Amino acid sequence: MIDSKLEAVLKSGDLEKCRDYFLGMPEKERRKLAPELGKLFRKVDKSPSYDEATRIYSLQNVDLDMLGLAVFSTGTLTEIKKLGFRGEPGREMMYEIIVDRRPEWIEEWVAGLFESPRFSWYWGIIRKLYLDGLIQKPDHPNYTLGMINYLQPPGGAFRKDEPSVEEAISADPTLLEDEIWRLFEHEGEGVDSLANADGSRGTGDWQTALLYFEKRGELSRERLLTSSLEALERDFNHYRAKWFTVFHDGLKPSDEELKSLAPHYLQILGVSAAPVVSWAYAKVEQLAKAGAYSADDLVAGLKPVLQARQKGIVKKALKLLATLAGKRKGEAAKIVVAALPALGHEAVEVQTDVLGMIEKFGDVNDAKFVRDVSEYASVVAPSERKRLDAWLAAAGAAPEVADAAAEEVAEIDDAAVDAMDERLRHLYAIDDLLANRQQGKLEIPAARFDGTEIPRLTTHQPIQPIEDLDELIEVCTRLIEDAKSIDDVERALDGLSRLCGEKPDDFDLRTAPLLKRCISLMKQERSPFVGAGPGEDLIGLIIAWCKGVVLEAKPGKSKFGHKVMNYTIDGEAIQQFSSNLEPPIGFLSERVKTIAGRVAAEKAAPLWSAPTHAGAWIEPQVLVDRVLASGGKPLDDFDAVLALLRLAPEGREAALANLKTAATEAAKAVRYALGATRVTIGKSAPIWTAAARSRAPWSDDAQLEKAFPKSGPDAATAAAYHNVIWCDEYKDYNRTYLVARFSMESTPRAPKTIDPLCITTRFHWGYQAPIKEHWERRSCGGHSEYGIAWTASIWPQARESFFASGVCVMGNNIDWDSAAWGHKAFLEPLLDSTTPLREMGLMLLVIGLGAKEPGEHGLATDAAIAAIEEGRLGSDNLGAMLARLLRTGLIKPPRWAKTLADVARISTLHAAVVHHAIQISLAGDAETLPRDYAKLLELLLQLSIELELPVTHAGCLETLQNLPGSGKGPKTAKALLKRPPATEETVQRILDLALQQRIRAAEAVA
Repeated sequence: MIDSKLEAVLKSGDLEKCRDYFLGMPEKERRKLAPELGKLFRKVDKSPSYDEATRIYSLQNVDLDMLGLAVFSTGTLTEIKKLGFRGEPGREMMYEIIVDRRPEWIEEWVAGLFESPRFSWYWGIIRKLYLDGLIQKPDHPNYTLGMINYLQPPGGAFRKDEPSVEEAISADPTLLEDEIWRLFEHEGEGVDSLANADGSRGTGDWQTALLYFEKRGELSRERLLTSSLEALERDFNHYRAKWFTVFHDGLKPSDEELKSLAPHYLQILGVSAAPVVSWAYAKVEQLAKAGAYSADDLVAGLKPVLQARQKGIVKKALKLLATLAGKRKGEAAKIVVAALPALGHEAVEVQTDVLGMIEKFGDVNDAKFVRDVSEYASVVAPSERKRLDAWLAAAGAAPEVADAAAEEVAEIDDAAVDAMDERLRHLYAIDDLLANRQQGKLEIPAARFDGTEIPRLTTHQPIQPIEDLDELIEVCTRLIEDAKSIDDVERALDGLSRLCGEKPDDFDLRTAPLLKRCISLMKQERSPFVGAGPGEDLIGLIIAWCKGVVLEAKPGKSKFGHKVMNYTIDGEAIQQFSSNLEPPIGFLSERVKTIAGRVAAEKAAPLWSAPTHAGAWIEPQVLVDRVLASGGKPLDDFDAVLALLRLAPEGREAALANLKTAATEAAKAVRYALGATRVTIGKSAPIWTAAARSRAPWSDDAQLEKAFPKSGPDAATAAAYHNVIWCDEYKDYNRTYLVARFSMESTPRAPKTIDPLCITTRFHWGYQAPIKEHWERRSCGGHSEYGIAWTASIWPQARESFFASGVCVMGNNIDWDSAAWGHKAFLEPLLDSTTPLREMGLMLLVIGLGAKEPGEHGLATDAAIAAIEEGRLGSDNLGAMLARLLRTGLIKPPRWAKTLADVARISTLHAAVVHHAIQISLAGDAETLPRDYAKLLELLLQLSIELELPVTHAGCLETLQNLPGSGKGPKTAKALLKRPPATEETVQRILDLALQQRIRAAEAVA
């Protein structure tokens, strides 16, 4: 029990008085007080009241800080750890209490401090304990790293006048003997690194301090030079490594010192940080010219550089090796052999330099050397292949046949083409390709289908419904951990809806592990029914199935004022983040919650909206069967709306014939979606809007407009899109930045309030201010990858509104200013061979090709490759979108050059599409081309040489002729303008390849 004296101390609010109460107290007496003090601390910490006047959380007038100090003065190590940082005393008092108690666990306590994210905050205490002889000198890296921020102003708790780093070290000079040297051994992370300490404040405090002690002779200059290079050899992150390069240069090593350190500079060339390699290379180059390296050492040291991605430094290394080969004739062949790996570099200029060395120093009579060179023949760019083949031929080696020439072109069967379905020939632009072939016109137009005219089920696998309890438990157990398969998520929802009434005697026993895991995941911030994602909603549905209770998320605030959602399970309160129900993913969450209500009540029933085929498609006849079996009554409006939007386009006429009459409004809407005429629009706007959009997604519906006027985009009126891209200027740390901003507006404009069930219009939800004032359209699927993928399943026939959301969120984060890992899921539907590349889908693809994040541009590259093979992407639509975005400042041309080169590398057809698309994109005012446009010209030249084609697009030719200046761009343009005309055979071969591929694509959906 707490006596009245201690109670008075605790209520006084005087921390010093509280500290003094425990000073000198025997450990036995402390331990008697500890349990009650710990219990009181936990009670106050869990349920404090807030005093507005004092701004203190308290209970019975007892301050949490007072209780924390009391527990620290009496508790065991375990009890003190439970305090958390909010219950700890200040550093000075903490030190005084530890010195007073001198517990046997002091070393273990200190070791625990190093594992805390706040380890630098404790450094002064730990240092004083070591100096007082109470602990051994710590060997933990955080002992060294904690010193960095502790000694840098504003400093630690024991220095009120904030001395400089050199003053703080001078006050504790033994730091110079060991601790300072340890700084060169540890990289650090976050704020605890030399780079961040000096860079974030821009003061260079630590560099200044170390140079100060070097000048005074208190730190060895030789050791500082060597230690800074040894730190770089440890391959630190480029940001943190830079500090050591700057510090090393700050020491201003003399020529003699540089020579003595020459092996270190060569060693650093092998690290991964490109800026550090460039820094070291400059030193190596200087020393090589001074003769500091033997040929063997230099060649060995430069090997990592020759395989670097940055072509600039590779070219410098090759130049250095060429100079060395010229000076040391007897070693020239050995030097050239070392340079051969650079023949595999993606930059043609690098390959050109290596070939120059081969021609100048290579020995055609050296059989081994010739074999070594010939091994790289397959990776040399086509533009340099003839040059290499000529050298190999002179050496008596047979050149290999280029891969492109090996592509077989089958003879086009004109009779078979004539026999094809005329509709498919038109949709896949086969007639246009035939006309271009007849005229010798090398243009490859894209297919022009919009997704409603081609079958969608033939290319998508049927989904097998879940049949029994064991399979349902197995699928659910897998999905709550990883809900990547949206098809399986929908199978689970349908299975739970149909099988929820089947509860054998051992049901609780069989589902207990699944239920336990669901509750555990909920406590890990997996919130159901609030728009978080499919896995989260499935967790809530499983709990409803197993416990017969639907979890209600009630909005509230945490004790710190943050918005949260409150759940209660078995009397235990669980707080989660606030809801995300406004975007379309909220529609899916609310749908699952309605299913949960029926599942909890064990009212088993099949869903109208359960997909029959992968990709969320529903076969029309199956939906008709479901309508008839249910008497025309869906389980709820969510079920009806989603079923209508998931209808596949084929087989509608036959299905309609089997649904001749309908008594309910929902059944009439199904008939309307299937194409029925003389149907009167009913009273439910969500159901009839879904029916109209399913019936004709790209057309306006006058009948619906009359019934529900001015309902917004993708209601009665098909949405159109207007985007604006502009540069937004902002300042940060006294620097001005220009960032490309992307805005998307739908027409007609969305109303201020949208019926939550009008989901096609809800894709356009949100406040639409003047276009430059509200530039960021929020993600329709939240931020998780699975949530976005699930949202794509709402309306698979017409995903333009889904793609428009992706265009905006990816366009405004194209330089990866903030991590948004889930956004790449917007690109996944573009891999579907039946997804048409309309305006928004095409724009999303092209923006993805220019994205900085590897996952995004990698997926976009894969989609572009597939779309060319399937005919959805041609030189016309790709070129037009490239042209639309090229001069906006949104895209960095080098990124396009890289991803388009990857696409072109797949086949001659892919290369030809990219070749002509780049020409289209460059047409226009030469003065308005963006910075680094030369990268696209370089790719165009490379493809022109590879395909043996000239530039033929009139607009591009005009641009090339009018390029100002004399840099790389104009020089490349001159080379392009000198390209000879293509032969008839070359053009014919490429168009035949395109025809072959297009016919196969059309036959795949026939």
